[in-house]
Amino acid sequence: MGRSMFMYQRIEQSLKLLLPYIVKDGEKIPENPYRDMKELLASKNTMGPLFERLKNSIEAPDSESVNAYLERVVANRNELIHSFSKLSFGSLATIEICEEALAYIKGKHLYAVPLHQIIDQFLQVFIKSLEDEEFIDLKDVE
Repeated sequence: MGRSMFMYQRIEQSLKLLLPYIVKDGEKIPENPYRDMKELLASKNTMGPLFERLKNSIEAPDSESVNAYLERVVANRNELIHSFSKLSFGSLATIEICEEALAYIKGKHLYAVPLHQIIDQFLQVFIKSLEDEEFIDLKDVE
């Protein structure tokens, strides 16, 4: 459970770093994306609102599938965080029930792994571009 929650939190944090810089082709990056990034990092925005912003910032050949996937990731995260103990195996009363719970958690985790990997790769490239291109003056970072 902890590994899954950590992954979902990493997705959220990475999106908060990246979203001010993600724009559709032909659109301009906001005037002060660094300020926007700091505001997002300080905010209580969770995965749902962040994914809505992401969906509005990207173009995908099959946007319906992308949107459905993102919505399912949010639903999976919310089920783990808000509803796990209410599920049929939430009591963890027996070894069999624990195994069922572990399979459930693993399935929710594996479903989001591709998204986590993509966002992590984007974040690594973004950080590299900051180092290489001095995209923002790192001396001004508090």
